[in-house]
Amino acid sequence: MTFHIEPVGGILLVLAFCVGYFVYKHTCHGATGKGDVVGAIGCGAAVLTALILVFGGSHTESVPSERGAPSALPSDGPR
Repeated sequence: MTFHIEPVGGILLVLAFCVGYFVYKHTCHGATGKGDVVGAIGCGAAVLTALILVFGGSHTESVPSERGAPSALPSDGPR
C-alpha cells in the first residue's frame, strides 16, 4: 500500500524525526546511559504539530463544486 505525502509534509516529518533523534541522543548521556524514548517521541510529535500549524496550512487548491452557485429560489418551478 502506498500513499502520497506532499513535499512540505515530508520535509516537516523529516525535521521532526531529526529533532526526536537528537533529543534521544542527548538523553543517552544520563546516569543510566539509556535514552528517553518516550521524551524523544513526545518532543518529535510536538515539533511536528507546531511545524504543521505554522507551515502546513491548506496547500490544496479549492475546487469549485460541480453543482454551481446556489440559487436563492428553489428550482421546483413556479407556484
